[in-house]
Amino acid sequence: MSSGSHSPATRSLNKYGMAEQASPRRRRTCGQHFKKFWWAYLLAFIAVALVVVLPVIYVGFPKMAQDQVSAATAEIISVKITNPTPTSFHVVQDGFSDSDSSFHPFLDAFNVSTSIAGSAAYGMVTLPGLTSGAHVPVHVEQDVQILDLQAFADYNIKVLTSETFEQRLNGTTTLTLGALPATSVSYDKTVTMNGFNLFPGFNISCLKIDTTAPHGQPNINGTVFVPNPSSIAVEFGNVTYNTYIGDTMVGNTTIENFFLQPGNHSYWFTGYTNTLEVLGLVSKYPGGILPMTIKGNSSVANGQHLTYYEAALAHDIHNLELNLKEAAATKECVQP
Repeated sequence: MSSGSHSPATRSLNKYGMAEQASPRRRRTCGQHFKKFWWAYLLAFIAVALVVVLPVIYVGFPKMAQDQVSAATAEIISVKITNPTPTSFHVVQDGFSDSDSSFHPFLDAFNVSTSIAGSAAYGMVTLPGLTSGAHVPVHVEQDVQILDLQAFADYNIKVLTSETFEQRLNGTTTLTLGALPATSVSYDKTVTMNGFNLFPGFNISCLKIDTTAPHGQPNINGTVFVPNPSSIAVEFGNVTYNTYIGDTMVGNTTIENFFLQPGNHSYWFTGYTNTLEVLGLVSKYPGGILPMTIKGNSSVANGQHLTYYEAALAHDIHNLELNLKEAAATKECVQP
């Protein structure tokens, strides 16, 4: 091949199949065109990139954010309800939020409605802002206004009578992740907790009958064993139980300032029993062992009835045996 031949990189075929040299002038013209209109090419590239990226940011990211929140789990490890009034209470609640995602977005503080799963909300609490992750502590402490008295009564009935129950937390918050735009997400969690289960093992551990007390005045006192298998503490105020021998109501007992704690505890009670009525029933029960039923009746704090607790206490019924001879022989019960 002669030294004057052209490189294949600079040759092309014409319509007759013969090689021809690419025009240097054409190349220069293209280069000049690009230099002159580079900004137009850049804008076109940016436009294409935005067409691809923006749907990811404004459509894909909100969905991903919601999926992350939905996949996270919530746990409540302790609840303490104090300072009850007919329309409010104070709550201290501790728990954890768990997420196994590799992303760790921040959730703003937000309000959640609280309810028994499937029922109306009885109150609203504020969950603190938190960074999503594994076993993140969540602490709540605030006064709660009761939104629905019947719903709160139903909640207390469920807690008192159930071995376990489901509590729902439902709300909306804002999620942010790095420089991505903030997005709104729904928070809807159902948490399974242990209930009081009607205090299994409830029993009167000591009972003293004061035969010298004036008629109509308190004439019994003692200790009652109340096991609480849950992690829920409740301040009930002064709680009164009606007492029955068979089907006959013979008196009542009161636990003053009843603050139910988790675990096994004994509480002091005082009360009144119509001893003449009881003695009249003794003949029906040889051996002096009387079937005694105690049934929750009232809950009073600062002179005000707490109807939402009273609705639950009406379900708190315990069938026990009263050893009348033993109670009459008891000299003193030790106050816990």
